[in-house]
Amino acid sequence: MSYTRVLLISMLGCLSVTLAHAQYRDELIYGLQFGANYSYADDITTTIIPEPYFTDYKARNKWLPGINVGGFVNLRGTEAPAIAGHAEVSFSTQGGKMIFYNNQTDFNYELKFISASITTDLLVKFYPGENGQNNWKNFNIGTGVEINAVTSHDNIKYKSWNSLEAFGSDLEQQRQLRNVLKARTSYGIVVNIGYECSNTTSIFHIPFPVTFDFRYVLGLRDVLETYPNSYNFIDNYNNGHCFQFKLGYFFPRKS
Repeated sequence: MSYTRVLLISMLGCLSVTLAHAQYRDELIYGLQFGANYSYADDITTTIIPEPYFTDYKARNKWLPGINVGGFVNLRGTEAPAIAGHAEVSFSTQGGKMIFYNNQTDFNYELKFISASITTDLLVKFYPGENGQNNWKNFNIGTGVEINAVTSHDNIKYKSWNSLEAFGSDLEQQRQLRNVLKARTSYGIVVNIGYECSNTTSIFHIPFPVTFDFRYVLGLRDVLETYPNSYNFIDNYNNGHCFQFKLGYFFPRKS
């Protein structure tokens, strides 16, 4: 059994134990959330340009902005330091970007691959603050797994800015590239820092039940698949990274 499978099973088991432990003395919140993604895929430049075909050029991997919107459930024990099981399902866009400049032939382009996916996050959160009137009791740190089930595999965007068309129009290139490069379903490890603002306790004095989460996701699987092609692209390992910010609104607690 691979390391990644062991990790996924371990995290799911930990979440199950947490939920079972919390069911007799718990605080349940659920709600909606939305936010922004900032994602990156390793070595796109190596996939596209495996050999130095050009002499005077620059190729750079870039970060790509995206969105996330969905819902969450958080089941938290009441004893300090509290532990919670946290689950999310959301629509998310992630991917990567490459920019190419060739100063010798005036051939320049931008290539984006944007994978739309149904994303599931399963986390275990720890609340180190004490219960009572301490406003820091809703601060939490967490870890877990994220699974991105891709729903749009061939969303490739190609844009060039050249004095002349080098290999046909941008639309023609984009259509051909969509047959060669495909986004893959992926998963990764999540590290999360969050805070829950209630009507009565909040260091930010916000009179609404909202949540803030900032997380980093380290991918554990190649996010881009390369099919046989005439471009000399290679099937390279493109690991994913993603920073996420999520703002949530939760409904009244049930205990």
